[in-house]
Amino acid sequence: MSGSLSNLQLRLVTAVILAAIVLALTWIGGMPFRILAVVIGAGVFVEWRRITGTQSGAILVKAAELLLILAFALIIAGMPPLIVFATILVAAMVGFLASFAGMTSVWLGSGILYAGVPAASLAYLRGDGQGGLFSVLFLFALVWSTDIFA
Repeated sequence: MSGSLSNLQLRLVTAVILAAIVLALTWIGGMPFRILAVVIGAGVFVEWRRITGTQSGAILVKAAELLLILAFALIIAGMPPLIVFATILVAAMVGFLASFAGMTSVWLGSGILYAGVPAASLAYLRGDGQGGLFSVLFLFALVWSTDIFA
């Protein structure tokens, strides 16, 4: 395999680059970190939808998705946590309503909570202070080490 990276080497290089980006954005904090938290949350939601098969063009499903997008925009804008979490809760309730109306899988509302609450929590945990920085760095170290040594 001369001249090309093996799958493991490629994964390691990618992990090091992504870890450096995540750590830099965590260090910077503020809006760059809030954007990172939203990107993580959006990625979680997209993967959740793919796994659970919650794709649908129904109006209530679109409304729930738009409310989650609004919550993500509110996180980036630095709005107070009460507004953001209330928006996520309303989005989840609309998602559950769509599920009960038979417009989508029962998993939509759960997916909104599963993606939205951790994204918002991560953004607000980091905050602007040094305590938030150390808390998030500790959280990342804990998650990464358990993942690596599992």
